[in-house]
Amino acid sequence: MPPGDLLIHAGDITVLSKRPWMYRHFDIWLGELPHRHKIVIPGNNDYLLEEARERKVITNAILLVDSGVEVEGISIWGSPVTPLYGGAFGRSNPADRKRH
Repeated sequence: MPPGDLLIHAGDITVLSKRPWMYRHFDIWLGELPHRHKIVIPGNNDYLLEEARERKVITNAILLVDSGVEVEGISIWGSPVTPLYGGAFGRSNPADRKRH
């Protein structure tokens, strides 16, 4: 991984997993990277992170779930919501997407 000021990981930490150890290994890897700022946005395979209480497993990055952050004057918004059916954070029903 080349060095940089900002790393954004935009989804799919795992493949269809709720195993906490996989996310912990990912978080350890994040901690080893040289980037000053790290942002993670979960993907449709990151089932564990659908549960708000489980999101604390990511400690070496800012985790964005329908939230934003400003990094060195740049505003970044992250949402894992997808129109896919059956995936994590999925909103396949148009009414659900509209409410969201």
